[in-house]
Amino acid sequence: MLVSKVSCSLLAHLAILLGFLMVQSCEGQSRLAFEWKHIDYPKSYPTSHPDTYCKRMMLQRGLTRYVCKDVNTFINYLPVNVIQVCRGRGIPHGSDTDSTYSFDMVICRYTGGPAPYDCRYSGTPAHLRIRVTCTGSYPTHYVTQMH
Repeated sequence: MLVSKVSCSLLAHLAILLGFLMVQSCEGQSRLAFEWKHIDYPKSYPTSHPDTYCKRMMLQRGLTRYVCKDVNTFINYLPVNVIQVCRGRGIPHGSDTDSTYSFDMVICRYTGGPAPYDCRYSGTPAHLRIRVTCTGSYPTHYVTQMH
């Protein structure tokens, strides 16, 4: 009888968690998914060879698992500084928010090759402002970089 109650309780908790994850996936990526896809601090690899940096980072972060993602930006800055864009240090722009200061980043653009292991990228180091979508007080979607 005790095992049955524990199993039902566990199933109920799993159902709630699954429901939460489904709702969250419909609203866009989470804060942690944003950080995984777009923040690399400290830099995992030197950017003296930005094309190699992009290929390694895209593969490491699983962004070439099914298809070679066309464009991705890695912000080489502390996550807390990026979060501040959504906490009063940004300028609202429609449903998005623009940063008031610039970040070091590498912009990776797909140049050819098949997924998952042979995607090739051209990497461009930059120091630019960003535009993000904020959910609550956290960035959850990277929109673009701005001059």
